[in-house]
Amino acid sequence: MSNFGAKNEGSLGLHSHVISPISNFLSYLYIPSNLDTAQQAEKSILKISNLDIVHNPPESHKFDGKAPVEARLFNSFIDEANYIRTLHIRNNELPKSTSGKNPPSSNENSTAESNILVITHGFGNGLGFYFKNYEELSKTPGLELYSIDWLGMGLSSRPDFKIDKSLPIEQQIKNTEEFFVESLEIWRKNMNIEKMNLLGHSFGGYMSSLYALKYPQYVNKLILESPVGVQGTPPIIQQFIETGNLPKIEKIVKDDESKFFGPDGKELSEKEMDLVNRINSAPFYIRFLFNSIVRQWDSFGSPQSLLRGLGRLGPIFTNKYASRFTNLSEQEIKLLADYLYHVSAQKGSGEYSIGIILKPFAFARMPLITRLDFIKVPTYFIYGDRDWMDYDAGVELSNKINPHSKVFKLENAGHNMHLDNPEEFNNVVKKILLL
Repeated sequence: MSNFGAKNEGSLGLHSHVISPISNFLSYLYIPSNLDTAQQAEKSILKISNLDIVHNPPESHKFDGKAPVEARLFNSFIDEANYIRTLHIRNNELPKSTSGKNPPSSNENSTAESNILVITHGFGNGLGFYFKNYEELSKTPGLELYSIDWLGMGLSSRPDFKIDKSLPIEQQIKNTEEFFVESLEIWRKNMNIEKMNLLGHSFGGYMSSLYALKYPQYVNKLILESPVGVQGTPPIIQQFIETGNLPKIEKIVKDDESKFFGPDGKELSEKEMDLVNRINSAPFYIRFLFNSIVRQWDSFGSPQSLLRGLGRLGPIFTNKYASRFTNLSEQEIKLLADYLYHVSAQKGSGEYSIGIILKPFAFARMPLITRLDFIKVPTYFIYGDRDWMDYDAGVELSNKINPHSKVFKLENAGHNMHLDNPEEFNNVVKKILLL
């Protein structure tokens, strides 16, 4: 799959030289963001990662191996028009386990002997969300770390994302998954990576899982950080999605312990009851709005399209979102909010995948729990103790994969544990790499 869509810059001629600049200026008056401001926001958030990063170096740029840690940020083209935004960090120290051998070679045509970690971000953000992790992870002797923006997200190119809605939903899902999986595979080939440890967060965990399932020969270990799409849709939620109404729930009290059962007679999990309670306690206008989105889910654009539609009010909402990370400093919150806004305000592309692969409430149409049973790659799950993703579903899938799987739960952490508790997250990732 080499043709991912039209080039961002537009066609040549009158449109690109006259109409396009005027259109871009008028758009900027309404949406205060463009590629330049997005790149500046990325540069600012990465600056506080305390790494000396060479930004957008020429193609001839090579690591020379002189500094203990080297880093560069660039666009890796996967075809003539499209590219994957890539942060490449390398620790040049000699790993203890390879005493007596040569340190990592400065020849970038071969990375087979290196300890390689590739990080893929979650839905709607980008590689800048790991600014609290790069410095510590890069202290690992001999580690070669890549962090990428998915095609159509972050600061990767934004090809037109077109899925034929007249196709059966199974084919739509297949085409959508191929968009991401195959672009990652082309990127791997271009980077001359023979085998990698692949870490994916949320949406990135979903797509990384499918990559490892299709290309197990290129994945050493699969690390899933609070992956979306693991569990199937509970019947009680499926009924709400289809009808807009919650079915009757039966409560049974025994030995001072309350248990809740759905119409199918199955006991509801703690996560399911939490979701039911949140729906029931939501104000009328919230339920009305959500019911409207559910009814239009298949044609729903994306959260980012709503943000762009807010124009200059958009940053208010990214500021509110970033302020939830109370362990971050005021400066970090500001830079994170700014970065999130600018990567969200770019041309819509890969974000439109969300309504195809997921149902409302972030349940997968084709859950991983029925697809990863026989995965050949050692697989590790990481959840936070305040995670809204279903930890129990991760444990269930891990038990199916055994003995090549393990589940970690981090304290004082939610869905974005790399931001909530970066110290413990970094330690767990380094521990997994040594297993």
